[in-house]
Amino acid sequence: MTITSFFHRNRHQQIGGTGLLLMIAVAVVFTSGQDLLRAKLNNSAFYLSESLLYGSFWVFFFPVLLLMYVTIANTRLKQSVWYCAGAALAGAVLHLLLVPIAIHQLSAAFFEHTFSFVEVLEYTIAEDLYLLLFVYGLAGWGLHAAINNKGETQEAGKLYAQQLLLQSGRTSLPVAVEEICSIQAATPYVAIHLEGKKLLHHQTMSAMMEQLDPALFLRVHRSSIVNIKKVQSCRSRLNGDYDLEMQNGDIIRLSRNYWPAFKTRFSK
Repeated sequence: MTITSFFHRNRHQQIGGTGLLLMIAVAVVFTSGQDLLRAKLNNSAFYLSESLLYGSFWVFFFPVLLLMYVTIANTRLKQSVWYCAGAALAGAVLHLLLVPIAIHQLSAAFFEHTFSFVEVLEYTIAEDLYLLLFVYGLAGWGLHAAINNKGETQEAGKLYAQQLLLQSGRTSLPVAVEEICSIQAATPYVAIHLEGKKLLHHQTMSAMMEQLDPALFLRVHRSSIVNIKKVQSCRSRLNGDYDLEMQNGDIIRLSRNYWPAFKTRFSK
């Protein structure tokens, strides 16, 4: 990351945070105005201090949404829609609990009357539960979509190897990656299988996956990578694993752990 991009990203985050705080302040003001109007319509007393106290409901959106963003953005499960949905639900529940805790503690410290935790909780559930679920659900969906779109953009912009320089004895041979049928672990090398030929390459399986286009190559076992265009058939072993028959006649085991990804990719 360059210094320019760092400050550019931080500037956008600061603008977003300032905008959210401004929206919260506006919401608190409008809530107090709504309470005043309701009091006049009902010919009841209006207490600005109590209205602002209950307006603290809006203040918690900033820290809880920030916590939700940090939690989702810094986990390996961030691309899972279920994880984002769970984080959204957890955010709504946390917000729901923080409001009565804050109102109870603040009223005990600064008001003559102390508002009961249970009463405030029941009031918040009755009045604002739908709003909490909507806001945090929308935030979870938005974060999930933004993270996935960012990943797809980065993936689309990445350049993958079109050919590899492999050793055959003392001779170096350029091999187009689409000619590769499969790659097998052969520590400290990898064995690259072509039509009627096998060449050793001083590389790791993980490094090979970084170089190869994931639209063409797929890991089917911790020690095997296949070119999905070279797969002729797939046969179940009746134990959760499968056998892949390649165009060069090789039979490669497809582990059950890699079956979902293979099924999704192979059906495209």
